Amino acid sequence: MYFKRMTKINILTLLFVNLLLVNQVTAQTGGTKVFSFLELPVSPRSATNGLHAVSLANPDLFSLIGNPAYADYSFHNQVQLSYMSHFADANYSALAYSFAYDSTLQLSSSLRYLTYGDFSKYDEFGNETGSFSSYDMGFSFSASKAVLTNLNFAAGFTLIRSAIENYSSHGITFTAGAYYKIPSQSITVGLAIRDVGFQLNNFNSQSEDIPFDISLGITKRLKYVPFRFTITSHSLQDWPLKTIYENETPSFWTDLSRHFAFGGEFLFSESFNIRFGINKYRSDAITTENRIDLSGTSFGAGFKISRFNIDISRTSFSSIGTQYQLSILTHF
Repeated sequence: MYFKRMTKINILTLLFVNLLLVNQVTAQTGGTKVFSFLELPVSPRSATNGLHAVSLANPDLFSLIGNPAYADYSFHNQVQLSYMSHFADANYSALAYSFAYDSTLQLSSSLRYLTYGDFSKYDEFGNETGSFSSYDMGFSFSASKAVLTNLNFAAGFTLIRSAIENYSSHGITFTAGAYYKIPSQSITVGLAIRDVGFQLNNFNSQSEDIPFDISLGITKRLKYVPFRFTITSHSLQDWPLKTIYENETPSFWTDLSRHFAFGGEFLFSESFNIRFGINKYRSDAITTENRIDLSGTSFGAGFKISRFNIDISRTSFSSIGTQYQLSILTHF
């Protein structure tokens, strides 16, 4: 009985730590969200925009997790690998592939795996009796259709498994998106409704919410300067957007600013660029009051070497730590 109680405590602790580190705790409805790893950007290109960007002008395969409507025929036979050094002993890796069914229909899939490392088990006398592991896994599939020359619609689903010791939970979510390009003005616009779903079975008798998101974004390249910016309005379904430390409702302007993330990209050449971004909500949620730092900011770069596109990013989470991501994309 003691071990069972301890296991439940470990489960709740792990879930809370995971949710806190990626800043996916909501206060509007109370409680926390399950499968919070879905909120982590797998693409370094998206990470340097502060979140799952939905309107990128140069999306990669992992960007499809944020908006599946990115995919068009140019994605045919692309494959991408990604790795993130998460906090403590946690590591996040992913694999993605895309295939053109025909010139207007693109099919894409990805597999995400986040492991939290090993944890020790103890008996009622405090003696170590072994260890157990914990992980989250998600398999995504999407179909993107070009309905007009510069307009794509897409839909997809994600099958989810989360395991802690001998306990596990499964779920399914659905995502839909739209992506529109205006080449004459170097503008792209995106809309995504991501991860609307439910648990198929729970860790215990209590069902938990899945962190779905509605985002709208615009990306624009300046005419006379090699610079491109992205503005994303996220969490449009959550008003007000409070942090876990706040008891009072934020002011209108504070709440509004938390619904926006900004990203910029210096386009030095077709083979090299530097990126940066900031997420105001993340910054407010994890910045320590007596510490001035780069909380909520991201930096990254992209390289093209022969047939390989290499992207890296660095995201600051204040005193909690820093996330580093690396991805490699190529095509057959």
